[in-house]
Amino acid sequence: MAPHYQATTLIASPSYPNAITWSSENLVAVASGHIVTILNPAALDGPRGLVVLRPSNPFPIGAINREDLFEPCLVSTCLSRDTEPCARSVSWSQQGFAPNSGCLLAVCSGDGR
Repeated sequence: MAPHYQATTLIASPSYPNAITWSSENLVAVASGHIVTILNPAALDGPRGLVVLRPSNPFPIGAINREDLFEPCLVSTCLSRDTEPCARSVSWSQQGFAPNSGCLLAVCSGDGR
């Protein structure tokens, strides 16, 4: 008896709750790190497409001037920012939004782009 599941290899494992989504035209998008892999469950020989997130300059939101770093209200705060791009959430539109009347994929990255 044939197994009821199929397997494929991803570049990295998904690490956010909205990292996997299924479209109404039978495509699966999996966000893992800086790459979103688009799979066709009917042909898992390889990915149908890849979306690669490139590094960009971060938004200046929350930027703190150097002279303000040692203010008493910030002394116990640890400020850090991820420098590598990361896909946090993916979502498919309804059919008809893409130029070929297909589904459009929206990707939200860790830096809000």
